[in-house]
Order: sequence, then C-alpha cells, then structure tokens
Amino acid sequence: MHKAYIYDANKTKIATVKDKWLNTNQEYFVLGYKDEIKIQGKFFGLSTQILRNGEVIGTITRQITFINDAFELDANEEDIPFLIALVIAIDNITDKKHKR
Repeated sequence: MHKAYIYDANKTKIATVKDKWLNTNQEYFVLGYKDEIKIQGKFFGLSTQILRNGEVIGTITRQITFINDAFELDANEEDIPFLIALVIAIDNITDKKHKR
C-alpha cells in the first residue's frame, strides 16, 4: 500500500490519500478529510469524477501525449486548490509504485 499526504497553507496535514494493496482497479481513498471524498472511475482512465459527500465536485480528464500524462481539472473555483493537491497526491503514489 502506498500513501501521500495533503497539507493546507499552514502546513497542517488535512488528508491522507492511499491506494489498495493490490490496486488493479486503480482505487484511491481519501482519509482524515473533513468530508467524505470518493474518486469514481479509474484515475488513469480518460475521465474520472471526484465526489464530496456524494456530490460531484470535479472531473479529471486525462490528456494522452507521447511524452507524458497530462490532466485537465474541471471544478468550482473554491474546490480547485484541494483537488489539485489530490491529483498530485495520486500521481505521486503512482510514481512511487512504478519506481519499485
């Protein structure tokens, strides 16, 4: 199992992002956040929705390029800082897994 942390502007940890031990379905969990956050769909699929307390707060679209992966985030302005941190955390977890 791999994990990454999300911190606020005051350097206080606000969430832990984890994957499953055998993460064949590309599932990620957000723990310790004030709201329930769920990632619906495969993160490295073409489109993934992020839900807060059952409501969609953002959509991540994967852009396939020849050099590397790129992501586009569609969300309300107030949710963008947390969602960008979430995307980075998941990408860091994926990088850690592939370096082993």
